[in-house]
Amino acid sequence: MQRLVTYNNEQLTCAEWGRRYNIPSKTIISRLNSGWPVNEALEHPVRSAVNADAREARENGRLFYESVPCRKCGCTARHTASGQCLKCKVDAR
Repeated sequence: MQRLVTYNNEQLTCAEWGRRYNIPSKTIISRLNSGWPVNEALEHPVRSAVNADAREARENGRLFYESVPCRKCGCTARHTASGQCLKCKVDAR
């Protein structure tokens, strides 16, 4: 059974959204099942893209990268596996 998702007044299957945003449909389904809002599930880059940007930043001697904003505060500091920046992780302690 295909899962229909409505976003911006348009209803498509996860596979169709995946093709539009270049994200595997399994990733979209997993994000939605984990409680992600629809807009983030569709627009947040996949980890491989984030890892490539982080690797490039390290190779160029930068400590931070601006590829993906923190899901919590929106800053562009280095992210943890949870999608939060290091600042949010430290503030949560």
